[in-house]
Amino acid sequence: TTIRPATTVSDLDGCVFELSQDGTRLLFTRDSIDDREGAFANALWLINDLNNESPEPRQLIPQDVLQAHWIPALDNTISYSTGESSETAPGWRAFNDLWAMRIDPITGEALRVEQVVEASSFGLYSWWGTQFYWSPNGENLGWVRADSAGLVDINTGEFNTLVEYPVFNTRQ
Repeated sequence: TTIRPATTVSDLDGCVFELSQDGTRLLFTRDSIDDREGAFANALWLINDLNNESPEPRQLIPQDVLQAHWIPALDNTISYSTGESSETAPGWRAFNDLWAMRIDPITGEALRVEQVVEASSFGLYSWWGTQFYWSPNGENLGWVRADSAGLVDINTGEFNTLVEYPVFNTRQ
């Protein structure tokens, strides 16, 4: 087995590092070049073919991305959520939105972008961001927050809570 780097850039920010189900494509985020000292600012990138001897990363259009995933059962389609820089911890304020984007697998060009979930500040500690997860068949979308979890009605964008749990208060 030959080990070779998928990328040699040193500005990965750790928000997204998502391998496609077939293991051949990679989504990741990099700090933006115009990043202010300590501010949250990034861009989403794609490596289209990890089997290529010299894979070439391509920048996608989303900026300030908190999470991104490949949508199962939809070719060349990803989902992502965004936020903005904030002076307070954790350094960003999540929009708690979710977008679906079909991309050209060669160029990384956006072929279609649709909003799946509208931005909201609903929920305890919402500035951290709602985490979204696709079911293996891509038909259901789950969500998780600091105090609850459930499913998103993909047709309406409505959040259906399945479980609520107490949040511990550590300031006593």
